[in-house]
Amino acid sequence: MSSGWWLMIGLLGLAAGIYAVDTQLKKRSRKRPLSQSQPDYEYHPLTPDRDLGLEAVDLRKVDRVNKENERLEKLNGKR
Repeated sequence: MSSGWWLMIGLLGLAAGIYAVDTQLKKRSRKRPLSQSQPDYEYHPLTPDRDLGLEAVDLRKVDRVNKENERLEKLNGKR
């Protein structure tokens, strides 16, 4: 056989060996649910003490944008 064939056989054997080692390592590692790796948010220092609501929303700006959208829809003939 030529050296090209030996090279192909060698690469194929190397790939099979890597695959076998990889499957053995995966069998040894335990599966851990994602919920166990999440931090405890109840006592996490970066979690705010209270829930945020709509206190930061400027309702006048919301009304202004809704009126502008209605005006543009009338200009486009959608209503």
